[in-house]
Amino acid sequence: MEIFENKNNTKIKKIRVKNKNNLEIEWCNLGARITKIMVPFKKYDLRNIILTYDNIEDMYTNREYYYGSTIGRVAGRIAEGKVLFSDCEIQLSQNEGLNHIHGGREGLDLILWDCNIDLHKNNVELTFSCQDYEGHNGYPGNMDIKVKYIFDDNNNLRIEYYARTDKETIFNPTNHTYFNLNGNNSRNILNHYLWIDTDEFAPVKKNSLPIGILLPTKGTVFDFKKGLSLCEVLLSEDSQLKLMGGIDHTFQLNKQNDYQIKLYCKDSPIKVFLRTSEPAVTVYSHNKVNKPILSNGGLITKYSGLALEPQVIPDSVHFPNFGNIYLSSDKEYRSWSEIYLRMN
Repeated sequence: MEIFENKNNTKIKKIRVKNKNNLEIEWCNLGARITKIMVPFKKYDLRNIILTYDNIEDMYTNREYYYGSTIGRVAGRIAEGKVLFSDCEIQLSQNEGLNHIHGGREGLDLILWDCNIDLHKNNVELTFSCQDYEGHNGYPGNMDIKVKYIFDDNNNLRIEYYARTDKETIFNPTNHTYFNLNGNNSRNILNHYLWIDTDEFAPVKKNSLPIGILLPTKGTVFDFKKGLSLCEVLLSEDSQLKLMGGIDHTFQLNKQNDYQIKLYCKDSPIKVFLRTSEPAVTVYSHNKVNKPILSNGGLITKYSGLALEPQVIPDSVHFPNFGNIYLSSDKEYRSWSEIYLRMN
């Protein structure tokens, strides 16, 4: 394992790690985010298979895309930003119309995290840590949060989340990396295939909020257990896809020891396998581009990448059947996701 550190200024720094298979991953302490996953397509052809911000300024000014960042305190949307606790109702910041999304106006993606690096023979551990104070974005409780990335010589990338609070709060973090296995933004994800071990999904309404029920995927355009071409899915006439302009839905995962999600592309030497302790995954196909932005030297367009976001189904505070994201002061939050970058 090799480690390279680059300080762009006194606050923001990037850390790049290369394993024995010449896969390179780069992180940035702003948002504890993944900024690059470099894959050798040929001997002298390294390509980044995720979307990234070419300019650090865009991490602030174009943050709506959240490329590679740690999302929280709560991933996804909360209707009207309202959360009922045992003794009161809390109003969170409303940063998407009336709704709260991805932690609020100043979520974890805008925090400069501390980072500790532990290098071992066959892997490296990067532990990002921060403190999020009570009232920030409206959340109750002071929180100590850690995100640990473990990258090894077998091409595994594990993400572990740890958190404690001094007052009951809600917590549902995820990572917001978008994959484009072409390694070339001039080609979108329509040539990708997606497999998910799922039997149910959460349909949404016009404002992207779940309607509160789970429906079977079998026999629908979301029957990902078959392994579906994203071209066929995204260009279909399904009413849910037309409503969102693409995939912006959460799928309940079946629990098993093997990988629950597989993403691949016939034009790429890499496949992405993912498993997680989380009960669901939100899939977003970059359905719109509100403001032009450069990523990997090219302009982002519709369907430039696919985000796979393990989490509890969004807006679960209003639909208990979706899961529980309340965290008390006497418990430590723990969850994990593991990505296996399989070379063909």
